[in-house]
Amino acid sequence: KLQVQKRRIYDITNVLEGIGLIEKKSKNRIHWKAEGICQYDQHGRELLKLQEELEEAKREEDEIDKRRADIKKRLNHLGTDEENQKLAFVTHEDIKNLDVFQDSTLITIKAPSGTTLEVSEKDDYDTSSHKYSISLESTKGPIRVYPISDSDKLSYVETDHLDSGRLPEQQEPVC
Repeated sequence: KLQVQKRRIYDITNVLEGIGLIEKKSKNRIHWKAEGICQYDQHGRELLKLQEELEEAKREEDEIDKRRADIKKRLNHLGTDEENQKLAFVTHEDIKNLDVFQDSTLITIKAPSGTTLEVSEKDDYDTSSHKYSISLESTKGPIRVYPISDSDKLSYVETDHLDSGRLPEQQEPVC
């Protein structure tokens, strides 16, 4: 027993309800709102602000997830639609004409799945004019290398599967 007049408890509950600390559910039942007490001190306000930010971040994440699912669905449709499949290609001229590839040596590699590709930058002791070295290895079939650019920089220096390092002009590059 509290040994307090019923009227005083009624007054106290009205004040607590007025400042948002409790909520009356029925005549003799109240619900304590724990966050209500926090809103009056600095840490409580920071906590409330962080909770609001978290809710906003969750809403943004949900929106991003919806957009991502929509994009995935559209991409899947693009890849499976027969009309799109007829047009799903680029020519070597399309690639060569991109500004980002100007003055670059471009190659296309056609290789079976499981092919290992290793690109390494030449070290300071290498005297060749090549900046990079490309190594391809496959146990499942031939690897074909096609030059895209008209650059004269493209050369075949070393290979384990051909008789010479340079390929004849008419021969398709195969590693």
